[in-house]
Amino acid sequence: MNKKTSPPTSASRRKFMKSAALSAAGIMIVPRHVLGGPGYTAPSDKVNVGVVGVGGRGRRNVEALLQLDEVQVTAIADPAEYWELYDFYYQSEAGRGPVKEMIDLAHEYDAPVLLDGAQSVPHMAVDVQELDCDFFVFSGHKVFGPTGIGVLYGKEALLEDMPPYQGGGDMILSVTFDKTVFNELPFKFEAGTPNIAGTIGLGEALNYLSTVGFDAIGAHEDHLLRYATEQLKAIEGLRIIGTAAKKASLVSFDIEGVHPHDIGQFLDFEGLAVRTGHHCTQPVMDRFEVPATTRASFALYNTTDEIDRLVAGLKNIVEIFKG
Repeated sequence: MNKKTSPPTSASRRKFMKSAALSAAGIMIVPRHVLGGPGYTAPSDKVNVGVVGVGGRGRRNVEALLQLDEVQVTAIADPAEYWELYDFYYQSEAGRGPVKEMIDLAHEYDAPVLLDGAQSVPHMAVDVQELDCDFFVFSGHKVFGPTGIGVLYGKEALLEDMPPYQGGGDMILSVTFDKTVFNELPFKFEAGTPNIAGTIGLGEALNYLSTVGFDAIGAHEDHLLRYATEQLKAIEGLRIIGTAAKKASLVSFDIEGVHPHDIGQFLDFEGLAVRTGHHCTQPVMDRFEVPATTRASFALYNTTDEIDRLVAGLKNIVEIFKG
C-alpha cells in the first residue's frame, strides 16, 4: 500500500477508499451490496472493499492494513474518501481493536475515519478529540436511552462540505424557485420536526451513565467478565469463541452437540436472557467455522448471582442433551 501522490479530480468522480471493515454487516457490507441494486451484490465498478480479518483469538491485525491495495470506488457523496472501522473499541464477537493506531495510519493517507461506537459508549468514556476520528456514531438504545435516535459527531470542516441528506423545515435559510440556501450546522442536517422526546430521553440516559461513572462501570463489568469466563470454562463441552486479552464484557460460546437456539430456549424457561444466532456478524461466524453462537452480555446492572444462574442453567442443558 503506497501513499497517494495526488488525489483524483472531483470531475472524474473517482475516489480512493481504504477500508478496515471487519464483519460490519450493518456498517459496510450491506450498504455496499445495496449499491449493487437488484440481487444485492456489489459490482466492482461501484464499491470494492479490502477486508482485514481477525486472528484465532479475535484480535484484529493492524499490520494487515499495510497489505491492502488501494481500491477505487465511485463517489456517491462527498466526502467519499474515508475509512470505516466497525465498533472501534469492541468487535461484537471478539475483542477491542487498536483504534488509535488505525486512525493514525488512515490519516497518513489523508483518509478520514468514521468510527461506529455503538458497542463502546455504554462501557467507557470516549474522547473523540484525543482519538482524532473524523466521524463518530452511536445508537441511543445502546446507552439505555430511547430507540429510534442516535448521535453523529463530525469534524466541522467535513460537515460543512457535506450536502444535507433530507429536505424540510429548519434546514434552510432561504428558498426561491431558483436557489436554496442551506442553514448552518447543525441545522442543515436536522430537517423537519425533531424527535423531541427521544432527544430528552437520550440526554438523561447519558447523564445517568456519567453520574454512575465509567471507571466504576468498567471495573464492575471487568469483574463480571472474569468471573463468568472462569465459571463457563468449567462446563463440559463448552467452548468460548473470542478470547482476546482485551475484550468487551461479553462471552460468546457454543456447546458440543447443542444448537445455540436450543440453549437460548432452555435458558429462557429459566428467566435468563441471552442472544443466539450470528449476531449480525456472519463473516465472523464463517471465520470461526460455526453456524451460530450463544452470547451472554454483561452491563452495569448485572450481578454475579445472575452468572451463577446462567452456569447452572447451562449445566442442566448439558445433562439433558447428554442423556
